[in-house]
Amino acid sequence: MAEASASSSSSSSSGTSHKVDMTPFLDDNKTREETVVQLADLSEDSHLEVALGLPRETRKDRFFRKLSTGHPCTSSIPLRIVNYVRGPRPKVDLPGLFSKAFPNDGTRSHQITTDPVPFLDIDRYILGRHIKLLLESTILRLTRILTNPWLFLILGAAYIISFAFFSRAQSFLTPTSSYITCDSAYWLSNNGCGLDGESCGPFTNSTFDFRCPAQCDSLILQNPRTVGGEQVVFVPLVVGGGDAQHTYRGDSFICAAANQQGLTTNGRGGCASLELVGNFTDFLPTTGNRLTSIGFPTVFPLSFRLSKTHSLSHCEDNRDAALAFNIIITWILFVVLRPRAIVLYWCLVCIGFWHITLFSQPRASPPVLSDGFGAFLPTLFIAYAFWRLAFRFTMPAFSKAPLEASVWYLVPFWVGVLNNITFDKIPISRLTASDLTKRSGAITALVIIIIIVFFLALNQVRVMRKTGWLPHYLKWYIIGGLVVLVVSQLPGLELRVHHYIISMALIPGTAFPTRMSAILQAFLLGMFLNGAAAFGFDSILQTAAELQEDGPSDSLLPTFLTNSTNYNYSIPLVNQTIFWGALPSSWDGFSLLVDDVERYAGAALNFSLAAFDPAIPHFFRLAFTSGDGTGDFTMPATLWPNGTWSGSMDEWFCNVCTPPSKNVKYMTLKVAQHHERHSTEHARNVIEFERQQWMLCEPDTAAWDAPGKGEPVLTKEEIKMRESQIHVDLVRDMVPFWIRGMEAAERGEVLRLEDFLATLETTSSWGESWGESGGDDGWGIGWSEVAHEKKGKKARRRKGHSKAYKFVEDVARQEAADEERKRRMHRFFEDLSALLIASSLPPLPHILQSFSPLPQVTTRTTSLVSVPHASFALRFSDLADIEAACAEAEEERAVRTIDWIGARINKRCAKWTEDLAKFNDKDSHRTPWWDELRRCTEGDHVPSKTEGWNHPVALILAVSTIAPNPLQAVAALHSRALELPPWVDTNILRYTLIIHPEDSPLSNEEAGALFNAVKKQYGLHSYLLSLSLPTPPPPSVLVPALIPRLPPPSSQESRNPPPTISQTPLNPSVPADPSGPHTIRLTETDIQQTARFTREFLVMSLLPWMENISSSTSSLPSKAAMNASAQVGSSISPLPQQRRLAEFATILGDLKLAVTVWEALRKDGKGGSDMLPMLLSPSPALPLHAANALSGMQLQVSDPRPHEQLVALKYAVRWEAGISASDFLNYPVEGERWLVWAAGNSEEPPAALLLAHAALLSSRKHAKRRAALWYLAAANRLEKCGISV
Repeated sequence: MAEASASSSSSSSSGTSHKVDMTPFLDDNKTREETVVQLADLSEDSHLEVALGLPRETRKDRFFRKLSTGHPCTSSIPLRIVNYVRGPRPKVDLPGLFSKAFPNDGTRSHQITTDPVPFLDIDRYILGRHIKLLLESTILRLTRILTNPWLFLILGAAYIISFAFFSRAQSFLTPTSSYITCDSAYWLSNNGCGLDGESCGPFTNSTFDFRCPAQCDSLILQNPRTVGGEQVVFVPLVVGGGDAQHTYRGDSFICAAANQQGLTTNGRGGCASLELVGNFTDFLPTTGNRLTSIGFPTVFPLSFRLSKTHSLSHCEDNRDAALAFNIIITWILFVVLRPRAIVLYWCLVCIGFWHITLFSQPRASPPVLSDGFGAFLPTLFIAYAFWRLAFRFTMPAFSKAPLEASVWYLVPFWVGVLNNITFDKIPISRLTASDLTKRSGAITALVIIIIIVFFLALNQVRVMRKTGWLPHYLKWYIIGGLVVLVVSQLPGLELRVHHYIISMALIPGTAFPTRMSAILQAFLLGMFLNGAAAFGFDSILQTAAELQEDGPSDSLLPTFLTNSTNYNYSIPLVNQTIFWGALPSSWDGFSLLVDDVERYAGAALNFSLAAFDPAIPHFFRLAFTSGDGTGDFTMPATLWPNGTWSGSMDEWFCNVCTPPSKNVKYMTLKVAQHHERHSTEHARNVIEFERQQWMLCEPDTAAWDAPGKGEPVLTKEEIKMRESQIHVDLVRDMVPFWIRGMEAAERGEVLRLEDFLATLETTSSWGESWGESGGDDGWGIGWSEVAHEKKGKKARRRKGHSKAYKFVEDVARQEAADEERKRRMHRFFEDLSALLIASSLPPLPHILQSFSPLPQVTTRTTSLVSVPHASFALRFSDLADIEAACAEAEEERAVRTIDWIGARINKRCAKWTEDLAKFNDKDSHRTPWWDELRRCTEGDHVPSKTEGWNHPVALILAVSTIAPNPLQAVAALHSRALELPPWVDTNILRYTLIIHPEDSPLSNEEAGALFNAVKKQYGLHSYLLSLSLPTPPPPSVLVPALIPRLPPPSSQESRNPPPTISQTPLNPSVPADPSGPHTIRLTETDIQQTARFTREFLVMSLLPWMENISSSTSSLPSKAAMNASAQVGSSISPLPQQRRLAEFATILGDLKLAVTVWEALRKDGKGGSDMLPMLLSPSPALPLHAANALSGMQLQVSDPRPHEQLVALKYAVRWEAGISASDFLNYPVEGERWLVWAAGNSEEPPAALLLAHAALLSSRKHAKRRAALWYLAAANRLEKCGISV
């Protein structure tokens, strides 16, 4: 029935009938027709309302009743919304859950309630069978005897005593002075240690036994820290440790360094000993125990080494054991002892608080108990408020389901208590805008958290509306939000939402007896205890300085006046001085860091470099100071050992938008590029500048398209050549300007290029006296007299001291050449080739190849993680050889390669077998014929259409200063078009190398000016290599043998004969067979200079270029591919950019990215199966990858194609060399089978050697029958090729 009637049965003065709507009290599954409530006889309406718990009609109710009565159409929709939001009236408990709406006093015919039915009390019918499993009820019955309060008190006292002894063993048995924290270090950041680090002494002769806590790997830098030339952030600060003695820089986190070295562990902490060793140079990076340190290539005044020997005891951190102990205790409280809900709640609060204070996250080591008790009392007050507002409505509802309650409460509670561990991988540390934008993935993580919180809050809102409490909570949350909004607008303060504040704000919304409310309550309580115990009750409002900590303050940055243009490397370092700009009015001094140590503090505008070592790099950073405060430091400017100055990233300015009379506003490179490409002001200024230039002259528009009198129409190539000649002509006037600019920089002045160009226009000196002074060659240098008499230098004659000149004269005399031929010979040999020939040196690629591989090289992944390499190999080739080889058909080249390998093997096989029988090395896993096969295969340097390993990545354009016009030679090399097929990737690094011999007609100063001109015109990828190259040449020095390479075809040699000077080799000192002993005739100084160039070319140019290409390709692969195909301008496109990205990532050691891209290429059918076996861990999938790589080749036919044989040979050689021997032989890889697959049915010598090596590997595994079978097959194939075994 929809309503119930009540009538008077006594002598009441007036019998009345009442209608009461009982819908809010009914269960959701019941309808009005199914429930009848019999009411007692009551004489007054008010008595009936009080008996039913109904409130009297309020003014608000009367207002809505009158509104709905008077305006039914207008008020229907708003009233429905309001009625839906406020829920049932009067407020009700959740029906059918753990509470009763009415007491069962027998006065009502139906009780609107149900008893709690725990999940683990199973009583239901399934497929007609009655299944009854009452776990909760059984536990209640069996443990009822253990719920005695006296037992609880006894066990509670025992727990307190046990916990005290546990804490004593954890923190108070080791000397207090030996404890250090996870971020303890001997050196402070920036200038925190004062001038020359005096505040951080002593630097040497000190040892220290220390104890580290657990979980130090998770303590990371929250703000960027500059170390040398790079910045690190969001990792533990560990610098060095890669040398033999494991030396770390003084500002390294000691505990992280000990964890990396294995002296302590992240899970248990530990003890070790530290020794200070003072000055140390070249801290090498290393990786150990999942921690990677960074390198520092220069000197630092404080360093330390670690050792396991110490005198401490009780070193292990017992926090894990304490956690297990407390989890067991809380489970016993919930399931076995089962005290009242309020007692259980206070046990959780106390156990969680003191576990954090003493074990999981103490504020200090050892814990300071006074700090713990100082935060414990306010924690109890707030916890009592939590009980009153939320927990007392939820916890008692689970009293009859202890197992279920232990799951809903204990699991989220301990997750919240340990949120420093459970949420460690989430990239959010502080809810501030600056922190969220600095860390990768923080915004994404925050969005995910907000979505989860939104749905949880939506569920709680649903429960509130269902019980009628939504308006009440909505009102208080709106009021609280407005208060926070107003407070956050206070000037000078920033809102900081700590996680204990989040818990305080959300716990009141969980005051409902639902399982989700129980889970949220427990988690929020644990998170509150973690914040209060570990960090205290920090303010919700903090100043910017408090939030900044050691991060940048966005203060004004000073600028270095010394830069790559005006730094004169030819001046010795002892006489060098660097300069910077003047002081602004708001600052009173400078702080200069040299190699991360403050070396100067004052108001001067220059600093002498006389005290520094010129053989190592140095890093300079500058900041303004005001009193005791210091502003932000600039990015590092680097002075390299070869004299190259790499300026900081903050010295760019726009010469169009910067008026000459104003101070220069410097920008970073990214800001400068954005300014040039997107600034409307810059575009406006450029248009205005061009308009002013046009207004200065009156152009003859009719003559624009007409050639000059007597001048032929120029082609595009001739126009380019004329522009290059104009650049060369300008050098005559520019070199003196650059020299004056360096002299002005020494005085602290800056010369503007615009002013200098204006003086050139007025004096009309451009183009005058070029070639008018007898033999003047355009540099202001006479043909016969090079040095100026007024400088007092010894004059040197160009013809008399040129080795190339002497060499050509001798050859011309032998050949009886006439003057015209002699002039052509001089023109041809007046370059780098002649210089090397005259010095008895091999070609430049052979010289540079002698310095490969380079030891101890560090690369960076796309996520800026440093990857150390013990060695890094480079391969140098002559561009003409590459261009000529690309013109040959792949099939023809494959035939020649296989024949060439067979000929080499046939020539050497007798000697190999003789040596093998002589030495009788049966245990060797390698044979000389396999090593020869591998070297011949690795010597292939010709680009392929299917892979990019042999595609060039850099082009070194080399000239010497003995050329008649070196700058014109550089321009000609840069304008030279690459004669490569369209499938070769031409996106390469162009690098300019200037070789300056000791007997060059140019002085060191002039060579330096030439080098600066090249850098100015062609970029910083340039190098000036000064060599002595004495006469006669020095004795030969043994260097690593060159890899054998396939000689060019005979037809090509006949088509392209070398310049005919003599029929004998011009340089007989170069061995004809590159596989034999390789020597080079260089002095020790020249060897060091060339090695330094090779390393700088790799570290400073090639690797950063490859890393930049990898980063840009990985972020915008489709755009990169589009640009690459657009540049080719042909229907044949180069290799896919994804393939190039995968190869670069593999070379740079970014294996995570490499595996991802290789997998994507494999799924698209574009390769990748040949590389994955060398990158993945051993598994049954590796043979499948190898078989897939070979599946596209028809190797099983009787006569496979030579090109396919060669590709299969490359794969097999790579697999055998790239996979460790233990993994290659053992299950599940069994790599010897891969070699047999690659051999196929080919009867060529390489395939026979693949079978022979597979047989050798099988014999090492004691698979004698299989080895004999493969040996027999290999011998048969060799005999068919005419090679007798």
